[in-house]
Amino acid sequence: MLTTRVKVRIARHLSKVVRALRSAVGQPDPAMVRRLGLNWSLDLTEGIDLAVYLNCYERSTFRRYNTIVPQGATVLDIGANIGLHALYLAHLAGQQGQVIAIEPTAFAFEKMQINLGLNPAIHSRVTLCQTMLMAAADKRLPGEVVSSWPLTTTQPSSTALSGAHRSTSGAEIDTVDGMVERRGLQRVDLIKIDVDGNELEILKGATKTLSIHQPLIVMELCPYQHDQNTGSFADLIQLVSDAGYDFFDISSDKPISADPAHIEKSIPPGTGMNILLRKRL
Repeated sequence: MLTTRVKVRIARHLSKVVRALRSAVGQPDPAMVRRLGLNWSLDLTEGIDLAVYLNCYERSTFRRYNTIVPQGATVLDIGANIGLHALYLAHLAGQQGQVIAIEPTAFAFEKMQINLGLNPAIHSRVTLCQTMLMAAADKRLPGEVVSSWPLTTTQPSSTALSGAHRSTSGAEIDTVDGMVERRGLQRVDLIKIDVDGNELEILKGATKTLSIHQPLIVMELCPYQHDQNTGSFADLIQLVSDAGYDFFDISSDKPISADPAHIEKSIPPGTGMNILLRKRL
């Protein structure tokens, strides 16, 4: 399994090749493409966008979505970035479904707005929120967080995520429980959460939602990211387990031990993996 840093280095070379080939045949930037049955505006100098363009972004997770998202589902996408998961989940949820897409940085939020605008068929079932979710709504808003993986620089990133910080200007602070209550959500079927090591902070503000609605959770686990964030990786695993959730492989659906040391050992340093969490029977 390649580390994030290695993936970014490879992506930088691929970006140069792809952009050169597109330029040679007169293809404009940004790239306007159709992927996952949806339309996208992609900046091929950005890591996530390039992976979408090449059809290689978290493919096992999207295959799993096809089996766990019912028609009419209500979904929270926490850490929505350019909207890739959110828009596809809205596509699966159908006309009676709804997706709340939550992204704190203006950089990614604006890109998500553009992508949603390219897909009028699902526009009414997606709500975009420029919000920073935390354990409590009275916490201080960080001035910036990582939400970009630029491919045009050869300078090593100063973050463990190999990404670039972007401003949270314009974002509100909220909690999962507060958002669910104020929006009057009668059901929450799935929570997707990918927030680069801040999962513990956010899930501390979601205890009521997890207890009442018992949603499935698709979560990225990156133990190395917790070195730079409040709370340890073990604390995150403990919180989720105490909330009554079991852990499953996103591809095979095989059970995964809830022992933090076992999970951390199974994830090579500098990498991560998405897992499925299901309420314990």
